[in-house]
Amino acid sequence: MIRSALSLLQGEDERREEGIPQAEEMALSEVWAGADAEDKEGEERFSSLAINPMKKIKRFLIVMMGGLLLGVGFYLWQKFSLPHQGWKEKLKILPHDLSGKLANWASIWQEVIPEFNLNSLVEEKITKITGWLLPYDSERTDNQWRSLLYIYSPDKSKFLDINIGVEIWQEGKEIKIGFGPDQGVMLVDLKKREGKMVLFTGPSGGYNEAFWLDDETFLVAGYKECSLEEEIYYLPLLIILSLPRNEAIQFVGPKVTEKDFARINSKLWQNRERRIISALVNEER
Repeated sequence: MIRSALSLLQGEDERREEGIPQAEEMALSEVWAGADAEDKEGEERFSSLAINPMKKIKRFLIVMMGGLLLGVGFYLWQKFSLPHQGWKEKLKILPHDLSGKLANWASIWQEVIPEFNLNSLVEEKITKITGWLLPYDSERTDNQWRSLLYIYSPDKSKFLDINIGVEIWQEGKEIKIGFGPDQGVMLVDLKKREGKMVLFTGPSGGYNEAFWLDDETFLVAGYKECSLEEEIYYLPLLIILSLPRNEAIQFVGPKVTEKDFARINSKLWQNRERRIISALVNEER
């Protein structure tokens, strides 16, 4: 009995000894599982806290970049599109506005082309204003006379010299004028004290008149040579130059033969020479 009792007790003790680690292992497993769950939950919370601010920052940067791009786009639209709209409006009223200022120039062409008027000019091309910079030297001796021929912008900050290629000198009391084969138009910015040759041509073209439409836009009237089927023709030429856009829009009129243009050119130069001499003589008086 005692042995059986002892054996029973011993078996129970063994079972207890075997059961204790199992219970502890199960308990520890439950603890670790709970800890793991808490860790995962904490990590998810931390991750959401870390990700959400990044998302907010990213959205903020996108909004800022969008606003910046809109601002830049609006600035460029104001700078380039609006002046161009005003420029187009000038073109619409151009024939009426220029009828008086270009009356002499147009009348000379009308002697050969009776139907010629400013409405008969057609747009040929739009180009960028190119040319080379030149230092402006107001102390040059020929500026005594050339300055009398400058065409100033309305605000007096710039002027045009359309007499590039024209020599003016004095012999005794007489002022002499000579015309070279090349011609040019120089724009001088008095604030920057620099000049820019905005137009230049050889013997195949010329510039006769120029005036300002506003402080940033001016017009030059002249002629150009063209060839068609081995024949040489000449066209009346009108160029409007926009400084904000750095562009020149060119118009041409009906063509005339080389023989007819010889008559026109002779009168164009006579008219120009008279204007130069008149300006110089009136100043001396």
